[in-house]
Amino acid sequence: MPRPINVLFYVPQPVFNQFEVGNFEGFAKSSSSSLWKNLLINQIEVISLLKSDFTIFALFHQFDIGADGLDELQRFDNIEVLFFEEGNQGEILREIIEETRGNQKPLMVVNPLMMGLNIKIYENLIKLLESKEEISAVIRSVNGFISAIGFNYFEQRQTSVISNLHQHYNKLLPLIMELDSKPLLQSGGIVVKNAHDFKELYIFLSSKESVHACSYEMHDRFTELFVEYKEYL
Repeated sequence: MPRPINVLFYVPQPVFNQFEVGNFEGFAKSSSSSLWKNLLINQIEVISLLKSDFTIFALFHQFDIGADGLDELQRFDNIEVLFFEEGNQGEILREIIEETRGNQKPLMVVNPLMMGLNIKIYENLIKLLESKEEISAVIRSVNGFISAIGFNYFEQRQTSVISNLHQHYNKLLPLIMELDSKPLLQSGGIVVKNAHDFKELYIFLSSKESVHACSYEMHDRFTELFVEYKEYL
């Protein structure tokens, strides 16, 4: 039986609140929200296929409290939805790390704006975390960000890595190298940050490779955005 694991999605900006969400590359706010929340929900769907016992912590901005669409997360088992006020996210992240340490479980942190990792990739990452050696297992996206990172030990400096997960890989690498662990690097996934990434998302979802990384229902949701913003493709 695979080792139980905690999974964290840290979402630093509002994604469900269509009034507070930022605009993605000229998209309407409602479409920006649809893109970002569907990327997040799709990864939660994939994670939910894990054979190991898991708990998902989903940490959202306070502006997403009570927002339309947030209740869809209720269809997932073993998920704990949390909110932070601007300025106290570091404290909550430290509490999650401490809880994970107390439960003696590895922690896998997944970028909420990412597409492309399937259940096999996640299971391989978790297998790496079974090592007796202290490691940080990193999956670098094809466009230079971090798709996911896993830890099988805990220290406070991990908070800086997690809270800056949205930054480019080259900015995060020095923080990762400062950790008291052996870094293991893999490649996979694409983090959707701009119009070029949106086109790459379309290309990926048009390929056979996407079958195990995105359900048909979620694929249909993205197709609606591709039709609406076909000029980006």
